[in-house]
Amino acid sequence: MDLGMSKPAAASAAGDVIKDSGVAGFAKDVLEASRKVPVLVDFWAPWCGFMGAQSESQVRAFVERLLGDEAAADLATALQEADTALESGDVQTAAEIYAAVLQEDRENLAALAGLAKCYLKTGDIARAEQTLAIVPPDKRDSAQLAGVRAALDLAKHGESAGNLGDLRAKVAANPSDQQARIDLAMALAATGDKDGAVSELLESFRRDRNWNEQAARKQLVQLFEAWGPKDPATLDGRRRLSSLLFS
Repeated sequence: MDLGMSKPAAASAAGDVIKDSGVAGFAKDVLEASRKVPVLVDFWAPWCGFMGAQSESQVRAFVERLLGDEAAADLATALQEADTALESGDVQTAAEIYAAVLQEDRENLAALAGLAKCYLKTGDIARAEQTLAIVPPDKRDSAQLAGVRAALDLAKHGESAGNLGDLRAKVAANPSDQQARIDLAMALAATGDKDGAVSELLESFRRDRNWNEQAARKQLVQLFEAWGPKDPATLDGRRRLSSLLFS
């Protein structure tokens, strides 16, 4: 039985592009070749009369679909590399990869979220906002963007939270001042003191969990979203919050 991609006549006309192969040459003609370029195989034998033969348009559609899947896989790999770079602190490399993905797919939510995170890492709040503004209106509530939006809100809040020393003094003078304690917590979060922020918000929640419609709990949730579910501060904060909720 012959194993080939086309009839022998087509092979002689198309040169190296179309080959008439068999079992002996399958490894070289198909397996090795597929490491460099996509290979489409048509299994053919004289007795089959080309049962199930496809028209040229059907074959073209099939190949285009394969190429589309390959492109999607390439984008997924690129996004994974960008995420890894960002997590390791290589903001420049991450930003370049996210930007390259957006050149191929301008509305890619993962790339938009990633690029906005890069800007936030460098303190460029304005560009982070501009990046998220590109997101189509019908996709702005996507779960993929929740974390970066929370981080953006946190960064903006930190800019207007006030002086840490003044806020500490205000809380020390009146420990029952819930707004001052929450402002202090958000200022601490903006400076990177995650543990301090969580502790102040938990203390606010412990003192009066229903104050201002559970503002302390809501701010904690926002911090957890901004930091991500795997962040040690998130894990510890959720554990401590659960202890208060069920105590």
